[in-house]
Amino acid sequence: MKFILKGICNSSTILQTQNSQLSQLGFDLRPRSFNFTQGENIKVMLGQTSIDQDISLLFEDEKDFVVREVSENIRNSLKENQKLFLEFTGKTSLGDLEKLETDYI
Repeated sequence: MKFILKGICNSSTILQTQNSQLSQLGFDLRPRSFNFTQGENIKVMLGQTSIDQDISLLFEDEKDFVVREVSENIRNSLKENQKLFLEFTGKTSLGDLEKLETDYI
């Protein structure tokens, strides 16, 4: 069974769950969300911890260049065996998502 922890806002949460059976950690990049975390803060958190879990990023109605910049910045800080998943909510059209040329949920 795989477990995913989403809505992480600080590195202490990551540290508390390091020995658990989580397969993925999720970060919320929707500015109006209570769990909103900036991309730079996510990169810092990942640098402060030694995790092996895959990472997911949740966006809502962001411009494609913002999604590209944030996701590439975080992707470059991941370990070789980690995967990055992009998730989208809101009214972003499928055409705009396809322009990203990456897998998405």
